[in-house]
Amino acid sequence: MTRIASNAKNFLCATFIDQSLYFDELNDKADFPEIFPCSLISCALLEKALKNHHDFEKKPMVYTTHQLSIDRMLLSQLKSNDALHILARELSDQPDSYECYGLIHDNQVLYRGIISLTSLQNILP
Repeated sequence: MTRIASNAKNFLCATFIDQSLYFDELNDKADFPEIFPCSLISCALLEKALKNHHDFEKKPMVYTTHQLSIDRMLLSQLKSNDALHILARELSDQPDSYECYGLIHDNQVLYRGIISLTSLQNILP
């Protein structure tokens, strides 16, 4: 679980974008960039890999595909301190591919996606 506003503000800061274009707590404004909640999938997959004792130094991984779908109506309803629960499970029929969901409020699906990874060694010459 993550509180998404602080992460979104850091995301915007890192890209040199004025946070006030998206957030103003005094006016209860929280307009999340559309793809931002999906970007947190990386954090969930990293945590999952670390729990499974994946050694990224011996076997670095890179993304090969992202198939993402986001509910724009739910995105527009997000508030600054809402919790985002990210679920990820490996697909049994597709090694190194993960089905991911971002849940908010009463387990409403904000986004879903299938993310595929491969070993960096598989793409280097």
